[in-house]
This record gives sequence, C-alpha cells and structure tokens, in this order.
Amino acid sequence: WEPTEWIVDLFGAKGACVLLAGDKGSGKSVFMYRMAEALQKGEPFMTELQTKQSKVFIWQADESRNNAKAKIKLMELKGEFSYLFNDDEYGNYLDINVLRRTIQVNKYKVVFIDSITGLLMGNGINIKDSEFSKPLYQLNNLASELEILIVISAHLTKEDRSEVNLNDILGTGTQSGAVSDIWSIWTDEHNDELFYLKCLGKRNCEKGIIWKLQGNREDYSFKLIEAGNGDILPDKKTQLANKVLLELMSEKVKLTYQ
Repeated sequence: WEPTEWIVDLFGAKGACVLLAGDKGSGKSVFMYRMAEALQKGEPFMTELQTKQSKVFIWQADESRNNAKAKIKLMELKGEFSYLFNDDEYGNYLDINVLRRTIQVNKYKVVFIDSITGLLMGNGINIKDSEFSKPLYQLNNLASELEILIVISAHLTKEDRSEVNLNDILGTGTQSGAVSDIWSIWTDEHNDELFYLKCLGKRNCEKGIIWKLQGNREDYSFKLIEAGNGDILPDKKTQLANKVLLELMSEKVKLTYQ
C-alpha cells in the first residue's frame, strides 16, 4: 500500500481515471482547460488546489478544431498544449493501444478527454449497453498502468437541476464502477457565474466534499471561494494538517489520540 499521490490536490490522484459529470453549459469543458493550464505551469488551480507540474494532452472529442479554437483563444490559455480534435485522425475513435503509445512516446502525465459520452456515442455504442462501460475500465487501467491522471467528462440525463447524483450521469449504471473517482459540476440556479463541484465518491476523493466556485463568463476562469457542509478550504486544511504534524514532532514524549 502507498499513500495517495495527488496530481491535483484532493481532486485527481496519480494512477486514477476521474469522471467529471455535468450538463451542457455547466462549465465542465473550460474547467478542464483551466485545470490543464494550472498543471502545465505547476501553479495552484482555482487559487486553492496545489498541482504537480505535468505535461498535458487535451482530447477535445466533442468539437472540431475550428469550433474549439474560438473558446481556446478567448480563454488565452497559457502554456504549450498538445491537442487532438474531433475531426483529426483518431479524433473521434478511442483506440486504447494508440492512446497508450501516444502517452508513452510524448511522456504525458495528465490526459483530458472531453467528452467520453460524445466519443462513445459517435461510434454507435448504445448508452444503455454494458459495452458503454468497457472503455472506461480500459482508461482506468491505463491510468494505473502508466501512473498518470486521466480526467474524462460525461453528460447528464437531463438539464436544469440544483444538484447532480450518480443516477443523473448519462449511460449504463455500471460506468460509475469503472472509474476511480467521480465529480459533478453544476451552476447555481440564480447566478450563472456561481458553480458547485461535488465528489460523488469512490477511491481517492472524499465523498460528499462540496465546493462553491466563483466563475467569470468573460475569461472563463474559476476561483474556489467556499467549502460546504461545515468544511474548510483546501489550502487552510493543508496548513492545519502541517501544524498538527509539527506539534506531534516537537515533543519527544508518548501521546495518545486524546
């Protein structure tokens, strides 16, 4: 057993495939782009989540190169990224062996796929078929094998909601068991620049964590401003954890948990 090694603190772990579920227009694509930017530079994401500087590969499977360029240009993403678009060769078909070779040759440490729903449905895979989950298992195994982080987005069954749960994710129910962790993102019903991000579980992220994000519709940026359920913000949590460790190490005497 080894402790969790975070690539994006509290969100994405090394060796994991993370599924990010959200409605169309919920901000999941630009959220992934901004996370990629932070990783490329090794800077905190949303001012709160520490990142490990990594070489990033972005697969935009829902949009053509020309359609995606406008959003990427508006965001003014900083960093040299490797992109694959829907209309590129292999851009609309998931071949695990080709993806594995691409990652190994280019030494990518983080891969984003937006979206896995569009990628699979575009190849005639029925969302209610058990075959829908097979590629997700393959991606999770690939992340573990190569010790990288893979983040994939997924669509939801319906729109206009105040929260997202596992039953809202489009596709067969078995896909939730195929990945390491699942997060959901949705917009505030009264303010389209407020977003909520929630961990739905499983292996690494703490189930039930909910964060409130301040978005910016002009530059598509995010800032983590509040933690829900009486929790504290990640950076403050790290500071307190370090204080506890220092306290434990400062006194060379036997201590109980009390």
